[in-house]
Parts: sequence; structure tokens; C-alpha cells
Amino acid sequence: MDMRIARALVFLFVIIVFFPLALGAAVVRVSWLANSDADLAGYRVYYGTSSGSYDNTLDAGLSTSVEIEGLAQGDTYYFAVTAYDTSGNESAFSEERSISIPLDSSVANDNDNDGIPDYIELSWGLDTNNPMDSMLDTDGDGFVNLVEYMSGTNPLDPDDRPDKDVILKDFIAEVDEPISLSSLNQYGSHVFQVLTTGAPMPENNMIYLPLAGKYLYNVLDQDNNFLYRLRISVATEVFNRASYTPGVDMVFKSDTAGVSFYIPGDALQRSVPIGIGHSDIAQAEDENTGDSNCMEFDILPLGLDLAKGAAITVSNIYDLKSPVVQIWDDQSQSWLTLNSTDAGDGNINFETKNFGHFRLISEGKTADSGPAPSNAIGSTGIGGGGGGGGCFITTSGM
Repeated sequence: MDMRIARALVFLFVIIVFFPLALGAAVVRVSWLANSDADLAGYRVYYGTSSGSYDNTLDAGLSTSVEIEGLAQGDTYYFAVTAYDTSGNESAFSEERSISIPLDSSVANDNDNDGIPDYIELSWGLDTNNPMDSMLDTDGDGFVNLVEYMSGTNPLDPDDRPDKDVILKDFIAEVDEPISLSSLNQYGSHVFQVLTTGAPMPENNMIYLPLAGKYLYNVLDQDNNFLYRLRISVATEVFNRASYTPGVDMVFKSDTAGVSFYIPGDALQRSVPIGIGHSDIAQAEDENTGDSNCMEFDILPLGLDLAKGAAITVSNIYDLKSPVVQIWDDQSQSWLTLNSTDAGDGNINFETKNFGHFRLISEGKTADSGPAPSNAIGSTGIGGGGGGGGCFITTSGM
């Protein structure tokens, strides 16, 4: 066995699970990534109430997850994992993870079913009634709050982040395009829990989404244990699609939309589909001149957060005077203006760490208002926002 195996085990999930009728005790589920060595014989879980000093050991065999019972409420527990081979050799400890058991088990409720217990959300300043904030990247390190919680890292500290993201899965599609979930749910045994109001349930491992938007699902096993979060981003039309691979710089372009961008190889720690498209947003011409007063496009997945900014170029925007770049913000239900844009020769360049709905609008043309995208999703579902102005969807052929 390669004794560097410890590095393969650094990504621990620490998930707190309470027995509702237990008195003064709790159950913690600890999970880790599998090791691929041919002579692997099993794993051992070490834990205790002092960092780096473990009073208890549990042999997990070849399982990559264990539930540890009888943990006292009010105490903080520290966990580490090792692997051992058929010759009895044991690796060094993985990175340590810890969790504090609350005194009152009732605070472990998850009111919005977003996968983060209410008492954790309150300690991080999140809304216990809004599942969408679990998808925010509070510290800007490229990992959303849910992934940080599941990996035991601090979502308020950009220097404390997971090594990998195996919690968030993305699909992109067009309206009414059949989406097969068989690659994620091969045997059809997973249970899907809807987080987005109005989202349909999959049937026979297939799903059809009749409206553009961002749809969130929790995916559970047959025992209702959380497996991962599924996000499906749907546009009216997707012009181009590709796949981002961690460690590889990506250059992506849509001639139809007149949009191109560069994503550095260290912007994400997981593979993800990428698309450029547009959605059915209120189309209107300037009531005084008849000229188009803005251009809109989508970069998918909607709501994707990057650790490093993507460089975006939009071409042939000669009809827009002193263009302003805006992105739709689900939380505030409004268009937010991006700074640090560079316009010239009919093009505009800007950088963003967030994907979603973008628009370019002539300066002074109701830049801080206008209708919401028809697929803007807030904490209560699809729709909302808006007021005044108008936007004409256009492409590089304008």
C-alpha cells in the first residue's frame, strides 16, 4: 500500500444525525472517499473529544461510512480516518474534522430541507427558511455552503475549503428537453426531494422541465440518507455546450450569441457541464427610438460559483452606447451592475465568478430596473421581481 494514502482520505463528511427519542446522546455519520489500492483491507475511524488525541477506534472494514452512537450533547468531537492493507500496514491519519453536538437535539431540525441543520445555518447567518442560501458561496472560495458543511470546512473562511466537491451535481438542458438521470441513479433506487417550488418529480429516471429556470433537488438513498444535491439549469435555447475539467484551462465560444469566455483550470474542483444560451425574457424595444436597448444571454449552470473569475467577452455590441453589464441576483430579485468592465471596438470584456443571467444595457437606459428574467428563481420558486424598462434579446448578428 502507498502510505501516501492519507492524502486520499482528507475529504471527510461529518454529518450530524439525532435520534429524536434519545436522551443526552447523538449519532454522527462520518464518510470518506474510497481508496483505490489493490491491497486495501479496510479503514479505521479514530475519534475523541481532544484534537489530535483519539480515545476511541472503530474498524469500518471496507465501508466508506460509519455511524457512531452515544456521543454526548454539548461536547465537541474530533475525527480522523486511516486505511490499512492486507499486510497490516496502516496509513497516517487523514486530515481531522470536528463537530460540536448541540445541547438541545431539537436545534438539529432542518426546516428548509436544504441539508444544513438550522442551528448551523443560524451560526453562519443563513436563513433557516430559504433552501437557496445553501447554494451560495459565502466566502468566495468556489465551494457553496452546502458543500462546505458536508466536508466539515468553514464557509466563512476562504482559506478553509474542501479538496473536492462530490456533493453538487449539475445538468444543463433546454425547455422540454428530456433529461435522463440514469448516469446518477443507475438502479432507480434514489429518492428525489424537491427544493424548488413547482419543480416536477422525475419519473422512470427521466424528467421534463417546461419552463426555463434553476431547479434544485436533494437526492437521498432508500434510508433517506442525503447523497448529493442536484441542480438542473434550463434555458429556452442552449447555443453551445461543453464540459469543464478541473486542472485544464477552458476556452469556450458561441458565435450565435457572440459570447466567449476563458475559465482557468483551478476555478473549480469538479467536472461540470457548461453552456451558453438564452431564455424567454420580456422582449421590448425602446418606446422612444425603437432601438434595442439591451442584450441578454445565459451562462450555464445558473448560479455556478467559481473560485477564480472567468473572463467574458461579448462581441458586436455597436448598438449599445457606453454598455453596462448586469447579472440577475436571485436573493435580492434585482439586476446587479458589475464593475471593472472594458468596452471598445464594439466589444466588452468583464470578469465574473458567478454564472447566470446577464444583460448588457446602454448606460442611462433604466440600468437599475427592468423586468426580471422569466426564469429568475428566488427562495419561493419561479418568477418574481421586475418593473419598468424592457430588454430586446439579440445575438451577434444585431
